[in-house]
Amino acid sequence: MRTLKEFLALALTLCREDLEERFAGSVLGRIWCFIWPLVLLTVYLVVFGTLMGARLGGDAGMSSYGVYLASGLFPWTAFAATLQRTTRLFIDKRDILRKVYVDPRVFPLAFCLSELLPLAFGLILLFGVNLSLGWRPDPILLFWALFALFSQQSMAIGLGLFFACCTAFLRDTAEAVAMCLQIAFWFTPVVYLPDILPVWAENLLLINPMTHALSIYHKAFVFGGEIGIPAPAVLLFFSLLFLFLGFSTFRSWQKDIRDVL
Repeated sequence: MRTLKEFLALALTLCREDLEERFAGSVLGRIWCFIWPLVLLTVYLVVFGTLMGARLGGDAGMSSYGVYLASGLFPWTAFAATLQRTTRLFIDKRDILRKVYVDPRVFPLAFCLSELLPLAFGLILLFGVNLSLGWRPDPILLFWALFALFSQQSMAIGLGLFFACCTAFLRDTAEAVAMCLQIAFWFTPVVYLPDILPVWAENLLLINPMTHALSIYHKAFVFGGEIGIPAPAVLLFFSLLFLFLGFSTFRSWQKDIRDVL
């Protein structure tokens, strides 16, 4: 196991190489990481907030639903992409792992950092748009939003590493995870408000840890209010649980995984 400093340095190098590989042959290159969030945020605000007139209840402005949508979709996209890419770790990086001895656990961190770049720019844009609409940021809520971001990406890495171990022996796992993420999207209040659902369905959503993460983002960027104990407690519990599951599974199976690569 490398020292922590070497491990993080390697993760940053792999992240940089990942971005270069993703945009190889592109004229704009890594600038696309900034263009996509800008375009998406514009669509959310203009199409949903202005043209379609979608809005939140009460006295919320016309752009509020666009902000609500963006503050949920940007983090969800980073979570889903990190989870999917980590799940495919031993498929996509098989050639590298066969030729070079490198700790496979560095790749999930590199994927996470790579997906955080467009997310960070998207949230910065959202921050600026909110300020222009008269929003006043609450430092405490922004702290909890950072906590939610750290927790959701930890969950993505832990779950992804567990499923990556399964994928090494059963390739159908990667496709099953992609399908489950599509279903999970609609069981997470990204494009709708939980209170439009029946009480039993609203309570069912609380089983999903990403529901608690998005509730923090929505309070930080849209609604305001108190965070309370349940949401951070649930996120901390599941992030530690999934990290333990992923890393303990890898430690138990790593020799067998290298044999089947």
